[in-house]
Amino acid sequence: MESSHKTKKTIALLTIILTSGGLDRQIISLCEFFIENGYTVYIYSLLPKQQFNTLVKSSEKVIINYPKNKNGIYTLFGLIKNSPIIIRLFISLFPNTSNLKNALREVFIFNIRGKFILDRNFLDLYSQLKRDNRLGPFEFVIGFSYQTIPYLSRIKTEMKINSKYIEISSPKWRQQVKIDESGCSIFLKNIDDIIVPSKIIGEELLQRYSLNRSYSIIPLYLKMPQSLTSPDIDKYPLSFGLAARFSQEKNQDLLIKIMHHIKTKYGYVAFKLILVGSGSTEKKLREMAKEMDLEENVVFLGHVENILDFINHIGVVVLLSDVESLSATLLESLYFGKPVVATDVGSTRDLLINGFNGFLIKDKTDIDDIARKIISILSDKERYHTMSKNSRAIYDSSYANVNLKLKEFFQF
Repeated sequence: MESSHKTKKTIALLTIILTSGGLDRQIISLCEFFIENGYTVYIYSLLPKQQFNTLVKSSEKVIINYPKNKNGIYTLFGLIKNSPIIIRLFISLFPNTSNLKNALREVFIFNIRGKFILDRNFLDLYSQLKRDNRLGPFEFVIGFSYQTIPYLSRIKTEMKINSKYIEISSPKWRQQVKIDESGCSIFLKNIDDIIVPSKIIGEELLQRYSLNRSYSIIPLYLKMPQSLTSPDIDKYPLSFGLAARFSQEKNQDLLIKIMHHIKTKYGYVAFKLILVGSGSTEKKLREMAKEMDLEENVVFLGHVENILDFINHIGVVVLLSDVESLSATLLESLYFGKPVVATDVGSTRDLLINGFNGFLIKDKTDIDDIARKIISILSDKERYHTMSKNSRAIYDSSYANVNLKLKEFFQF
């Protein structure tokens, strides 16, 4: 625990992990929002600190709790417990090593790690949460990500604390990749409030869990730099890129293929691809750029905490994700007046109007189509400026006053 200071008004936030990315940026913004309204915030992370320090700033009004680091022991017991599943996978998938690798990864992440480790980590945190609650009862507890749903329900039932769940991913995608969410439907019925970033995600949630209950639509809240009242459209870099964790579902490999296509087929050798972030696929992506002779055209900026350190280096934001809820990356892109090219998943169509502030992509494998759309923006300064202004207009009309919706919802 990083502080013992406590005020009369306190809340608890329950999250799967604190490291870097859209969820952390949302948590940071919500912490600042609650602090500005007189609250002390307690955060409980179900997984230990990762390689990056948490993005949540140190504050006497933010107390961060992590579980005891016993994951190695829990993983060993989880492997033993799930050995029948693993053996069956070896037998059924052995001829296809690629499928076997993916299947084992899914078992580890969503079964061993997801069920065995998180349950035991929660027990560590739960005793701490109960002690903190005795110092002055929490007014409510908020859970982020579907893994927190069972724990929210338990806190609600056993501790009688008002519970709220914020959906930050896509329930439809979780169903498609067959993530085990057994019991979530029952647990969600017990939670006081469900908050979703859009009607699209709200309807996905109801359908996924066969629920017949209401939800509140509050778009993703991110606190933006106050100094930027309008986008700087004079900064017109001949580049496209993305700030996101390096992982398979973000498809950064497609961006490298698109850069290669733009350079070799259309001859735009001055264009650059800017990739911000880090993650499991980084080594593979760097090797891919080198093999395609793109070392001068693909720039890896690494982990950057402050968006102002890279956003003006990217002309067009290109997000070809397999899954999104309401993308923090796209929301920030609108604020900074960036034209956007993105796959039509999750709430993307709420942020991107095709032909107005960018282009919606139906087929992310059509490299030539995507390349031509990027070129059409970057090779036409007037179009770029128009789309830039339109992106900021969408932000100002729909997302600039989310804090007012939050105040209304929490009755501040």
